[in-house]
Amino acid sequence: MAKKLTRKQIVKQDVVKSSLVKTWETIQKYPIHIAATTIALASLVLFAYAWFNYSNNKYNAVNEMFSKSFNDFTNINLSLNKNEDNEKKYNDLINNLNTIKRDYPNTLYAAEALYYLGNVQMKKGDYEKAIQSLNECINLTNDYVISGLALYSLAKSYASFNKYKEAIETIEKLEKMEFKPISKDYILFEKAEIYKKKGDISKSEALLEQIKKDFPASPLLNE
Repeated sequence: MAKKLTRKQIVKQDVVKSSLVKTWETIQKYPIHIAATTIALASLVLFAYAWFNYSNNKYNAVNEMFSKSFNDFTNINLSLNKNEDNEKKYNDLINNLNTIKRDYPNTLYAAEALYYLGNVQMKKGDYEKAIQSLNECINLTNDYVISGLALYSLAKSYASFNKYKEAIETIEKLEKMEFKPISKDYILFEKAEIYKKKGDISKSEALLEQIKKDFPASPLLNE
């Protein structure tokens, strides 16, 4: 004996049957429209799949380029070895970083590329370009690590370019950040160095005394 359906189950079955009937009637009435819609949906799915593969390949490509640039940046130091080979490596690195900045604008990759670019330019003694790159980096990202590191390098670049007012303002911005990628003793030490370059020895010495008081185990005290 068949199980008696409840009213709720019967209503549910009727709704399903009605929907199926209406769907079939629509297909019979508008076969061309349905076919076009089906083709459009299938094309959309294929496009999405192709775009996913394309984006994934682009991500892998830029990731590989960025990793190479980071390794190059880590392994060579123009300030210690000013030979022709290192000069070429730095120029190649600058070209790679500029390519990332150009091809992937408004991304974290672009911000990181600008950070490394600014540091390379600073090492080469091109402080004006370094200041420009590092400011671009700071304006591009809200990432506290990248922006904090860029502020630190920017302060050094300003000081090396004899722009002490801008250098002090920049290091104080870093000092006021809630989350800092650089420890406070290093920030205070850089601030002391800026005042020293500026010729304000009393403020420089006061900052060094603050480091001794607040950070007695700091490795900077041995420098």
